[in-house]
Amino acid sequence: RKGGVLRNDAIGTFDSLNPFALKGTKAEGLDLIYDTLMVQSLDEPFAEYPLIAKDAEVAKDNSYVIFTLDKRARFSNNAPILASDVKFSFDTIMKLGSPIYRQYYQDVKKAVI
Repeated sequence: RKGGVLRNDAIGTFDSLNPFALKGTKAEGLDLIYDTLMVQSLDEPFAEYPLIAKDAEVAKDNSYVIFTLDKRARFSNNAPILASDVKFSFDTIMKLGSPIYRQYYQDVKKAVI
């Protein structure tokens, strides 16, 4: 079934639905509405599995990662998630996001389609 409502209780207030914003107070539970390329396993330390990615190819020297998107990956309006969307998100986070994300991804020189 498509559509629906997400109700979530939290103590306090928020002024942003952007989990990466530098300013403002983010709403609780945003991880429930935004998907990532990969998802961590809850019972396997350091293991990740594709979520919107179909697979990930990692260079032997860890110098790059190539993600292939799952053709079934969609936004909430049913529009397909494209490589350009992933690149836009990464570039925006690196330019405008919280410094913690820039530090986390500091070794990533660029996203290329």
